[in-house]
Amino acid sequence: MRFDSDSGPFGSATRVEREARHEKPARAQVREYLGALASTYGLPAGLVRAVAQTESNFDTGHTRAKRATTSDVFDPENMAYGLMQVRDDQIGQTVPAPDGSAHKIGNDIKTDWRTNARAGVALLAQQYHLATLENPFGSESEHAQQAYAGYSGGTSYRARYLQTLSYSNRPAHPDDRSFLKNFLHARAHGEHQDQNQPDGMHDLLYRYSDALTHPETMPHRQGRQPSFSTQVNSHDPDILLLSQRHEAEPQEKLHGPRSKAEERLANIIYNETAGLRATSDQGSGSATDLHAARVAIGEVAINRGNAGIAGSIARGTLTMKAKESLTGAVPRAVRAYNDSLSAAREAPEGKTNLTKGATQFFLTKPGRWYPSWASGKTPVVAFGGFKNEAGHGDVRRNAMSGVVVLE
Repeated sequence: MRFDSDSGPFGSATRVEREARHEKPARAQVREYLGALASTYGLPAGLVRAVAQTESNFDTGHTRAKRATTSDVFDPENMAYGLMQVRDDQIGQTVPAPDGSAHKIGNDIKTDWRTNARAGVALLAQQYHLATLENPFGSESEHAQQAYAGYSGGTSYRARYLQTLSYSNRPAHPDDRSFLKNFLHARAHGEHQDQNQPDGMHDLLYRYSDALTHPETMPHRQGRQPSFSTQVNSHDPDILLLSQRHEAEPQEKLHGPRSKAEERLANIIYNETAGLRATSDQGSGSATDLHAARVAIGEVAINRGNAGIAGSIARGTLTMKAKESLTGAVPRAVRAYNDSLSAAREAPEGKTNLTKGATQFFLTKPGRWYPSWASGKTPVVAFGGFKNEAGHGDVRRNAMSGVVVLE
């Protein structure tokens, strides 16, 4: 079945309706139609609308030359059309419909804005579902960014959004920056909600101009005191305050270890998980789940010691920075250490036996579910996802991470 058919939930049967398709629709009509398509394909409405805004600014007649997915150069013969900027090289591709049937993208995407929208959303759905499979612990925002990178640049470019500017944590590619702006704006205005994000995830002040980002627009780090406006200027699209929620963190007394062995194990667990934060009230990603992950890491450390395996795990001493955070009574650091210490006391008891003797674990990274060394190994138990506030290596701050224990 071709995508330009009149059949299906969005098809029109009458001549008047078919002719109306070729008229330029109102922006509100376009947004409403995209929302209906998003619901049908199981996609966040804000994702679909942000893609349309980034690609064409909701202009159903927009046409431009665009690089094909099999080439690294722009080809003037390869044009992108309409609302979703569906390309010449995509015409003839077969994509799934919401009912599971197959549809072929036809030439009507050049003239029929609804057909263009259906084809674009079907292509986007493939990228989004691929992102959720590759990064199961990722947030909706990370899935959306990966899906857009793959949609606009091709499947091989779906990790493009991880490349950031040298002076900011914003994506390096201008299309990815524009998409992130539009997507966050949609989310801030309630078009959809990310259930994996904790409340504090949005305590960022974004400046979206391409000029050098001012330091006060960078993510809040310990020791910095950026000021946040309590009013959102809806007429200033350059600055978007995503949240004004700043709840006072309760103070907690730092607990001490009962032995050197307990201290060393607690330090190992803390060094591995200090930056992880719960993302839900219960179930996966909750504080209870994070505590279980810490117990599992403690068990793995003990199992490795019993098996005489050295290396490839965090050290049993704290860094100077960690000590400063704890002696300075930084609330989140104290809570993380106390929970790590509690886990260090539970792990040797073997009551839970979460790991079943396993000696390896890893933290997942955005866009990569398994590291290469873990290929072929069977997971014993997994926890998360959690927000990784610290970040490390190629893991960005505030990215989603999970803890996976391997046999």
